[in-house]
Amino acid sequence: MHDGPAAAHAHPAAPAPAAERARPSDYSLYNLESEWCDQHGQPRQLGSLAGRVQVVAMVYTHRAYAFPRILMDLKRIEGELAAEHADDVGFVLVSIDPERDTPERLRHFAEATHRDPARWTLLSGTDADLLELAALLGVKYRGESATDFSHSNAPTILTPQGEIAQRQLGLGVDPQQTLAVIRRLLK
Repeated sequence: MHDGPAAAHAHPAAPAPAAERARPSDYSLYNLESEWCDQHGQPRQLGSLAGRVQVVAMVYTHRAYAFPRILMDLKRIEGELAAEHADDVGFVLVSIDPERDTPERLRHFAEATHRDPARWTLLSGTDADLLELAALLGVKYRGESATDFSHSNAPTILTPQGEIAQRQLGLGVDPQQTLAVIRRLLK
């Protein structure tokens, strides 16, 4: 059946933009309405991270041991992906110490540790928002003293739609399983 001259010249529909393809499901962390502040002092919602795979870790920037280990693990993952998927994966550090990890401190930290702002987002939020996100990510933390926290070390991989794809438990873990999950999500 011929639908007229326009049908003969119709072009296939263009693929949906990345943001549209990344619409959050009911299981998405991107549905949270909490407002965060990034290392540039800009207000952000988690939904602003949609559209690419994100590697999320809850940290605090004055940690003497575990935080550098988490950073090493994340940098290792970033290094393995750099050439093939530089623009497809983001890294998010969420501070569990908003009192000390101000946007200025987070920006200074990002610059001092050479975090590419196109790939790395550092966030600080309210105590209530941190508790909510930590519960959803399965991260436990508590203040041990005025300057120290005890927390689980579990970088989490989020799909482009904000769903949890994997939690990496522990420090210094071989990243191959995490990399396999990320690569699968990027296909």
